[in-house]
Amino acid sequence: MTVLIAHLLVGLGLFFVGVSLVGRNMKKLATRRVRLLIARFTSNDIKSALVGTLTGFVAQTPTVAAFIVASLLASGAVTLRRALPVILFANAGTAMLVLIVVLDIQLAEAVAIFVAGLCYAFDIPKNRSHLVRAVLGIALLFYGLTLFQSGAKPLADLPQVTSLLGSVHAPLLALLVGALLTFICQSSVAIVLLAITLTEAGVFGLDQTIMVIYGANLGSSVTTYLLSSGIKGTAKQLIMAQVLYNILGILLFLPLFYAEFLEGIPLVKALVTSMSSEMDEQLSWVMILFNVATPFVLVLLAAPFTSLLQRLWPPTEEERLSAPKFL
Repeated sequence: MTVLIAHLLVGLGLFFVGVSLVGRNMKKLATRRVRLLIARFTSNDIKSALVGTLTGFVAQTPTVAAFIVASLLASGAVTLRRALPVILFANAGTAMLVLIVVLDIQLAEAVAIFVAGLCYAFDIPKNRSHLVRAVLGIALLFYGLTLFQSGAKPLADLPQVTSLLGSVHAPLLALLVGALLTFICQSSVAIVLLAITLTEAGVFGLDQTIMVIYGANLGSSVTTYLLSSGIKGTAKQLIMAQVLYNILGILLFLPLFYAEFLEGIPLVKALVTSMSSEMDEQLSWVMILFNVATPFVLVLLAAPFTSLLQRLWPPTEEERLSAPKFL
């Protein structure tokens, strides 16, 4: 039990260290040139979606994309309408992390940590410390999740855990469990990986884990909303776009789940099982589909969605007065 807990704690610890290193150093890499480059490549929805996906994949968190885009929005370099696809599709890039972790990439993780560690220790290349730390953070993030996943596998053999988690039969209860654990852990990716591990061990069924994945996305919205309580104005619009993103995703995927669960209509579950024969890869595709279909729908509804955000969370009086009237 001690070794099991140690593996879980070390894995989560390395994951959060990696997230912190990536977030802090990617923000410092967001120079004026990078911001102008992003502003130039947000001229249409396709370019904005690609920029958001790439940013979310590299940074492994939508927070970095939000930081860069919020600064562009505050300076007037981009509009809220052009900023939305970047924020929304950053979730798609982050969701790809789950699929990568379930693949066997331990050797690549070890090489990345070794190379980035050497570069960090000897300051190679010069004047690129932020980039090196960001790469080291990504490597530690992947390794931490791999360690967490391997440490969680024996968890399913414990009778206490089996009796506790095995009692979660109702899909809605599984949804709430995923949301609650994500709120406590502050990481939807970690909860999704834990759920996938327990499913492979036979603790959860496929239907249960799909609902846990949906609940993990919902739980991240609750956390984001609570952390944004002191933020107002235009920045609030972007944050609430992320909050509403997961809520609207639940409203989109929950009816699909019950149509398949109760009526047997082949939808999400049938699609992912046709894409792979491996359980972990099937569930990884559920995470990716949720975070690709949801932003796609929201971009199609961008005009009313933007109007809703601006109406519910209008700019502050200070932002109105500081906006340039003539150039």
